[in-house]
Amino acid sequence: MLAFDCADDFPLHETAQDQPKRSDIPFDWTLRPSNPPAHQLVALAMTDANAIRRRSKKARRRQQRHESAFEAAVSAIVANATQAALRSDSTPIHVSRSKVHLERRDRYRQEGETGAFPQRLDELHEAGWIVQVIAPPSTAEQRNSSTITAGPVLLAHLREPDFQAAAFHQAPVGEVIILKSVKRRQKRSIIDYVDTPQTHSLREEVTRINHALLQADISVTPECADTVDVGHRRLVRSFIDEGFDHGGRFGGGFWVPMSKTDRFAHLRIDGERVVELDFEQLHPHIAYALVGGAAPKGDLYDIPGLETVPRKTRKAFFNALLWDERERRSLVKGTREHFPAHLSGKSAADLVARQHPAIAPLLGTGAGARIMGIESEIMTRIMLDLIEAGITGLPIHDAVLVPASKTFLALPVMREAYRSITGQTIRVSKTVG
Repeated sequence: MLAFDCADDFPLHETAQDQPKRSDIPFDWTLRPSNPPAHQLVALAMTDANAIRRRSKKARRRQQRHESAFEAAVSAIVANATQAALRSDSTPIHVSRSKVHLERRDRYRQEGETGAFPQRLDELHEAGWIVQVIAPPSTAEQRNSSTITAGPVLLAHLREPDFQAAAFHQAPVGEVIILKSVKRRQKRSIIDYVDTPQTHSLREEVTRINHALLQADISVTPECADTVDVGHRRLVRSFIDEGFDHGGRFGGGFWVPMSKTDRFAHLRIDGERVVELDFEQLHPHIAYALVGGAAPKGDLYDIPGLETVPRKTRKAFFNALLWDERERRSLVKGTREHFPAHLSGKSAADLVARQHPAIAPLLGTGAGARIMGIESEIMTRIMLDLIEAGITGLPIHDAVLVPASKTFLALPVMREAYRSITGQTIRVSKTVG
């Protein structure tokens, strides 16, 4: 499995296949009850938390304006602990008790995410709803995180047949347009921003897509029901480099971390098996569109002098050049064995530039972030147009999953979305499991 040393935030190829199970599942503030039994469960937890609080010497009459934050926090805690209990791997949920984090003032802060959140955790722990393990303070060398799992009271309720993973789902709450900084020390941080007509429009688009996904008939076969939570459908768009024309790929969706094999075997849309529709050589094609020309016919990753290099490695190298911000002198990490011994990174880059002189000026200029911005515009247009056509689509980077019977309706939607944004044409491939 290859990774780009220049763009690890946004791998340009499929990486979900064969990924290990996560050992650090983060707390999901968007989880809320989705049916009457789940609402009743949260109400019982709130009653017990209030009873613990009334016995505390610190108890004070909670102001009305804090009541909704109390309910949101308890709802999210119970929802996360429930889903942790219903997963077959029993991985605990990581939570932050840091008041620096919980009391920050920005658009990403969720309702219930306040300085009183650790008190809610303590109350539900004491009442037996969760088991909380409080981590020691973090150090410069090691970042520690507290965890929660379902407690005996919650587990007793979960034995009732009404409680399945679908009892809680991702509600349409929270910020869906994320902005990240430029990369510093190989990391990007989430930053706040001032809303503009552009960000309002971006948010309205993602909100519309999420509303459609929440209502859609998306399921998995019984074999996957205890490991995949089909309620996790909330998408966000993450932009980078402190601007809204770089990055912007969709993130989220339970189908993304599934392996390709599992998607084809177990994922269902409208009760049907899915097909994957994928743009062929999308990023090199967008690069040609950026310089105002059409890409030559044939496989753009066929580079004279690199014929013996596996195509997957050639693709990784080509796309790395698009992301590079300076002249490349080394090969992509972990690929040395696939290249002829006499070739350096610079000489291999020269071969690519010689084969594609029209886009050679883009190589080493960091154009990849802008190219991904255009890709994300195309994918957003596809999702909105599929909704208009009455088709449920699930985005995965630069591909879309659709019901098998809707393949020939979705194909022209994808081609037209690409043409409308780039002014060019492109082939779309179909993969069937």
